[in-house]
Amino acid sequence: MTSAQVVEAREEHIVAMSWNMRDADRREVWASTHLTPGDALIASVQPDVCEWSESYAAFIDSQLVAMFGVVCVRIDEGVGAIGVPWMLGADSLTKYPLTMMKTSRKWLASFQERYDYLGNFVDARYKGAVHWIEALGFTVFEAAPFGPDDALFHQFEWRRAD
Repeated sequence: MTSAQVVEAREEHIVAMSWNMRDADRREVWASTHLTPGDALIASVQPDVCEWSESYAAFIDSQLVAMFGVVCVRIDEGVGAIGVPWMLGADSLTKYPLTMMKTSRKWLASFQERYDYLGNFVDARYKGAVHWIEALGFTVFEAAPFGPDDALFHQFEWRRAD
């Protein structure tokens, strides 16, 4: 079975991913933020509103297939450590669904060790991403208006069991 190599994200990964991002990811980024793929990746990798973030680039067979990470971490007295997970993929990602699911589960388990709450939003039109998030074990809520155009998005979350 093919395995993924994961490295810390760098500027050259942002450039490559912004050119090779899946159309569904481009649409989701625009609907949620009105950002271009490159600007969305910069905002995720180098957020100016957060004190801390972690971001990674995933390669399979030497191809950049995805970038992912967690941003906007803070400590909330009632919740604990809060993180906003994200992942954006290249067209080539669809060639490796089992490898990326295994990699996603491994990294999600790592994030779950460090955060008490993980949550974000996913475009309701992006059925593949919604199914992916559900397969990873997140709770996915009913779609509701979100973003600058009030497009329908599902909120998803994971909480550490008490």
